[in-house]
Amino acid sequence: MVHAPTPFEDPAARRAFLAFCAGTSTGLLLIGRDTAIEWVSPSVQDLIGFAPGELVGRSVLEFVEEEDLPTAARILEDTTTDPYAYEVGGGSDRFLTLDVAVRRADGSSVVLEVTGNPLFDVEEIRGGLLTLREVTHRRLIDESLELLAQGAPCEEVMARVVRLAESVVHGGRAAIVVNDTVAVPSGTIATGPLPGLATPPEPESALNADGYWFERLDGDETHRGLRTRATFPLLDDDDHLFGHLIVWSPDSGPLRQWTLVGLERAIRVAVIGVERERADRSMRWAASHDALTGAWNRTAFWGEAERWTSDGGSVGSGAVVWVDLDEFKQVNDTHGHSTGDEVLRRTADRIAASVRAEDIVCRLGGDEFVVLCPGLDHFEAAAVCERLGTFLARPITFGERRTVAVSASVGFAVGALTPEGLEALLDEADQAMYHSKQRR
Repeated sequence: MVHAPTPFEDPAARRAFLAFCAGTSTGLLLIGRDTAIEWVSPSVQDLIGFAPGELVGRSVLEFVEEEDLPTAARILEDTTTDPYAYEVGGGSDRFLTLDVAVRRADGSSVVLEVTGNPLFDVEEIRGGLLTLREVTHRRLIDESLELLAQGAPCEEVMARVVRLAESVVHGGRAAIVVNDTVAVPSGTIATGPLPGLATPPEPESALNADGYWFERLDGDETHRGLRTRATFPLLDDDDHLFGHLIVWSPDSGPLRQWTLVGLERAIRVAVIGVERERADRSMRWAASHDALTGAWNRTAFWGEAERWTSDGGSVGSGAVVWVDLDEFKQVNDTHGHSTGDEVLRRTADRIAASVRAEDIVCRLGGDEFVVLCPGLDHFEAAAVCERLGTFLARPITFGERRTVAVSASVGFAVGALTPEGLEALLDEADQAMYHSKQRR
């Protein structure tokens, strides 16, 4: 590798300085007052892909992404014109260290933490010394947490986590495989076509001491420069496995510790995203469902009904079915309220099993239920009521010997599903149920 000249004339100092530069992942640049690069440490090539000889003589601003160019230009102007611009107590808008998005030699973008040290008054240097450290993962973490704060969909957060994982595995790829539908749909989340199958590790894969499965690849993956695959289990705070983070790396050995730190942060963001999504869904469910039976509650029923009827009745007609358990008070008095609660739960399940998945089953309160069935005609609604009456009349078994006999009165009404029509259908179905009860 050809190195640009060092700023030191003394051979011993030059050797010591080069040894220091070769032993650190931090990149070093020396720039003049015109922002032109005068010297580059070897580690800069690992950060942005350009050889030192390709950088010397060019303005450092050429490599800054457009969105960060104004800030970088202002900071560099201060650094090169005023060596004391960053004295303690300086202006509140001055920063000695900032994060800058930089274009790599391959066209990709990397975020570097750039620290400027104005050393123009040092005779041996006479320039501005910039230290560079990659912090792409830090910016992506901030963006991911901002997405979480904004309530972004969990899938969007997971996609950002994949980008975050790829940012800490230089030249690698990543994917998240989800096997839990509670928070996000099952499947694979990736930034593009994957280099290999995104599957959980085989049982014979080696479990690394750092807690991930490590596999050496062969076949097509090696031709793409990817030599190993690491698979990390994604566990929520209750140690429930909801998926895997899979990382393909060009390195032939286990992942480095710094890389593992970045991946651990990515995994934590994924866990936070899943936990938040589950909490949100739990809150939404509790707000719209009856806590005892799991059926829709009265408020949510009207909300769903309005969704069907808000377009002026374009959904056409439908049926409303009213269900009321007979002598339910006697069940509570004879068998106790815990048995009565179980009867209500079983009743809600039986009603849901007797209608279509798109029908809205609601517990109005007590032992009364109502079902909204869009699109059903009179004949179909009558068949539903007959099926409900038969199904609900079956004794409910508790344990091996004890049974509770229940029955239900069912009534229905068919008509236009408009806001006004729905009110009328509910009244009519209630009356039909009442007449059915009187005939018993």
